[in-house]
Amino acid sequence: MGNLRKADLHLHTRHSGWQRLRLVDALDCYLDPVEAVETALGRGMDFVALTDHDSIGGWQEVFARRPDLRGRVIPGVEVEATFPGWGLKVHINFLGVDEMRFRQLEKRRGNAYDLLRYAREQRLLAVLNHPLRTLWRKPRLRRFLAEAPDWCDGYEVLNSASPMVGNCAATDLAALAKEPRAAVGGSDAHTLARIATAWTVAEGETAGEFLDSVRRGACSAGGRASGLTEVIADVYRVVGRYYASLGGDMFRGAPARRLRNLFWATMLLPGAVLMPTFMTALNDGQYRCTSHWIRRLARKLQRGSLSEPYSQVELQP
Repeated sequence: MGNLRKADLHLHTRHSGWQRLRLVDALDCYLDPVEAVETALGRGMDFVALTDHDSIGGWQEVFARRPDLRGRVIPGVEVEATFPGWGLKVHINFLGVDEMRFRQLEKRRGNAYDLLRYAREQRLLAVLNHPLRTLWRKPRLRRFLAEAPDWCDGYEVLNSASPMVGNCAATDLAALAKEPRAAVGGSDAHTLARIATAWTVAEGETAGEFLDSVRRGACSAGGRASGLTEVIADVYRVVGRYYASLGGDMFRGAPARRLRNLFWATMLLPGAVLMPTFMTALNDGQYRCTSHWIRRLARKLQRGSLSEPYSQVELQP
């Protein structure tokens, strides 16, 4: 092979919001975009994909503040999309986006079939991130196995924030595709500690050439999966950053907003101390169970001992 390059293809910044708790203006990541990119490059990455939740603000800020980093940053976005008819929500990384295509992706996120069809028309690289986190019912697992393998160009088979059994299940899922799919790695970092703990290896002198290699499936995933205690530590780091932000610049010029956050942050402090451990452990257990079910069903499909109960949905127009 030629010159191999490494890229963390799943990385968040402070432009990733948190929509689950309306009482406070907390984020699920407080990383400065430029600091995040510099950290990844300093840890051996050649390219970095900034993939904030339904936002392109991270890489836009880097391009504005540090145009010298433009060639090292892959513009991306992690879109939460819904499959109509059965309500499944998935997270899909779209890599190589621009402002116009991002707006079109956002318009289509309510119908994942339309979203993926548009991405194929535009030759955007689509990667299904941590594909099993939103699954929990066995009937849904069977439908997922029948439809999912051919949805995207690639599958995140090494997510540093997921247990190893989940990454193995993602590999099994990708193996069911009619044509080979890219095996992608990414840290899914929301803290500095996690950046560049998982990555994708492929050829490419430029970010565009690197993405072309990944699109062809000429890539591999590297790095490591974290244990539960590391993930819990990450959650507490994010919670700590929120409490630290109450006295910082985040609420400058907005005294009423600062007071509201101070009040609710105080009221919610006992939960902030106890709930992260409980909820993270609960989610980890559910994810592990789902992964074991998926691996078992995937092996049956590979042997032909489990018939597909749902027809494959054609994404091409």
